[in-house]
Amino acid sequence: AKQAQEAKKKAAEKAKKEKQKAEKAAKELKKKEQKAKKQEEKAKKQAKKKADKAAKELKKKEQKAKKVAAERKAKEEKALKKQQKKQKEIDTAKRIAERKAAEAKAKKLKEAEQSLKALETKKKTAINQEKSSAASIKAADAEISSAAKKLADLKK
Repeated sequence: AKQAQEAKKKAAEKAKKEKQKAEKAAKELKKKEQKAKKQEEKAKKQAKKKADKAAKELKKKEQKAKKVAAERKAKEEKALKKQQKKQKEIDTAKRIAERKAAEAKAKKLKEAEQSLKALETKKKTAINQEKSSAASIKAADAEISSAAKKLADLKK
């Protein structure tokens, strides 16, 4: 009976020690789980911080790219407007030059026609005057044909 009681006592002590071991192991496991949870949260925070920073940088770069593109577009439009203005000036200068050339040609034509009319009048006068010699009529004919030739050249 004594042995049985002692065995019972030993078994109870052993059970108590086992229980304490199990509680200690449970406590340590709980500590480790809490530590792991803390580390996981810390890692999540750092990952979020990195992601936010990367997003911010990306946004900055996109804005810079947009700004550069807008500046380039503005420069191209300015250059195009400048070129169009230059072309307009060239076209205007051409039109003015063509108009002046046409006016000058018309003036020369008018002068040649007046000269021809004057010579024809001179010829008629020479023919009408009986004193006129054949030589003056021939000279007037030569002048008329020369003026007619000039007129024809101008009309070309």
